[in-house]
Amino acid sequence: MPTQPHRRDVVNHLRAVQELVSPLPGRTVAVAGADSRRVIADAARALRAVPPADVSAVDGYVARVRDLAVGTRLPVAGDIPAGHPPVVIPPGAAVRIMTGAVVPACDDDVAVVPVEDTDAPRVALPAHVTVTALNAGRTNIRHAGEHLRAGDVAVPAGLPLDAGTLATLVSCGVESVTARPVPRVCVVTTGDETAPDARPEPWRIPDSNGPMLTRLITDFGAEVSAAHCRDDTATLAAVLDQAAAGCDLIVTAGGISAGAFDVVKELGRAATADGRARMDFHPLAMHPGKPQGAGLWGDTPVVCLPGNPVAAWTSAVLFVAPAVRRLAGMPAVGSLEELPRCALPLDGELAPRHGGVSAAPVRLDWAAGVARMSAARGSHMVGALAGADGLAVARPDAATVVLRAR
Repeated sequence: MPTQPHRRDVVNHLRAVQELVSPLPGRTVAVAGADSRRVIADAARALRAVPPADVSAVDGYVARVRDLAVGTRLPVAGDIPAGHPPVVIPPGAAVRIMTGAVVPACDDDVAVVPVEDTDAPRVALPAHVTVTALNAGRTNIRHAGEHLRAGDVAVPAGLPLDAGTLATLVSCGVESVTARPVPRVCVVTTGDETAPDARPEPWRIPDSNGPMLTRLITDFGAEVSAAHCRDDTATLAAVLDQAAAGCDLIVTAGGISAGAFDVVKELGRAATADGRARMDFHPLAMHPGKPQGAGLWGDTPVVCLPGNPVAAWTSAVLFVAPAVRRLAGMPAVGSLEELPRCALPLDGELAPRHGGVSAAPVRLDWAAGVARMSAARGSHMVGALAGADGLAVARPDAATVVLRAR
């Protein structure tokens, strides 16, 4: 009876894939219109202070502190809307000021009294204003550079150029940054039994892995191209050569199990023997997704996924997503706890299997506060992927985790 090959631990495989990839070199890009998937490579420093001057934190009336007391009635000497130059505050007078407007420079200490602490109307500029309440010691002024000073790190390396990062950079005068390019991934699906068209012959099935992995890896933050290859090693070698010339990561699906026509494994081992590649194939202590492979085709990292749709999807979430994030400039990960996860409990039972990991696609139902598993649990039951945006992972030696799939 043949012996069972050693099953690699899931975390060890995750680490092996992480070792294949490194952050892409940074490039200078304009902040305006930059792709939100790009990640800051070098810390961006503020070129102007935030706020750039002393500004009012409230709508109200600014006056000299020595002129303010509850019951004091002051003449109103002017108006300072936000975005307009300040006016002089005469002694013994107040000036109406809006939130964000620059506070006038003055040889005395000044403070802003909120409009709700006065008897003034909220529309027409009054001739006089009476202070009805006063919080002594609170000026309601945001001072220049209180949030960021020129030269401060505004955005550290490793953050994406998303909406919040964009707002920060624009606010502190940064027009260009060093950011890493969006990783380019080529998905290569294999198998004579799969067809790239929707209506194949009766003895073949549609290639669902191609569009599924393309969409999923796009959600991971990559630019994705796709190719389909039948079970022919020469054709597959040509496809991989072309992919390696134009992408940062190759992801294959299918052809790595123990069958007679497992073209990816056959080619990978032959190419490793003749020096074209360095590929390693092994079973994992995981279900679904036991067959796995990874290595280099030339100098391009390759992650080889199993062909069953649920197994391919599960493996992509566990191994491809962290690889894409690493290429983009995110930190390397070495455990499942370092992957994006959530605290939603499962709505059913998921137990480790045969001393290894069990995984199941889930729908993260935030309204109900649970992660919902499908009743279909086979690695070939593609319907279990409908609406899946999370992955539950049950481990024999640690608590079950629920990972985010996108």
